[in-house]
Amino acid sequence: MISKIPFKLIKIKNGGYHLHQFIKINGKQARLIIDTGASATILDKGSIQKFTQNKLNKHTDQATGISGKKMDSFIVSVDSVSFGSISLKKQKLGALDLSNVNATYKQLNIPHVDGVLGSDLLKKLNAVVDYSKKEVVFNSSIKKTSTSKK
Repeated sequence: MISKIPFKLIKIKNGGYHLHQFIKINGKQARLIIDTGASATILDKGSIQKFTQNKLNKHTDQATGISGKKMDSFIVSVDSVSFGSISLKKQKLGALDLSNVNATYKQLNIPHVDGVLGSDLLKKLNAVVDYSKKEVVFNSSIKKTSTSKK
């Protein structure tokens, strides 16, 4: 199954960009930053209650972002994460405090984000980011092929 979802290209100071995409978590719209360099998909701890009443479980590892600063990380279970017509059931997502990101966004007049779409789900759905069309193509039907080591 293929699903194409548009993203918004948000201009950041000094010529950089962030990609924002709307997906659904437990049927509710979530604005996420697409980050192919993030190892995991995470939700902002401050946004969790919008999507689930499930308990946050402390993760044994601390998360480290590009700044090198360590922070407590959590895991939360959600019933579904939907990318257009593709829905992943019973997912465990990370949760971090993204208040610094959202405070910076507020200063730049950029909308609040609920989390980060990381490489775990991007890889799982064989995602392709198409900058010319400003969309991400998710393909849940590609069969994974095994490769043997020589």
